[in-house]
Amino acid sequence: IEVRTDNPTGPVLGTCVIPATQSWGDYREIRCQLKNSAGTKKVVFVFKGNSVDTVHLNWFRFEK
Repeated sequence: IEVRTDNPTGPVLGTCVIPATQSWGDYREIRCQLKNSAGTKKVVFVFKGNSVDTVHLNWFRFEK
């Protein structure tokens, strides 16, 4: 998953690598580092993969 600002081709804040699981209902907590961008911005998640069911995202949280 690419985390970008403003739109799907905007600056990349970070990338989250999601490992394969055994089934679509097998969720894991993944942490990834993002570049700190000053100000309030729209955040866009760009999912990249080889199938329709690339990722099932349950939640996403930002921490300091």
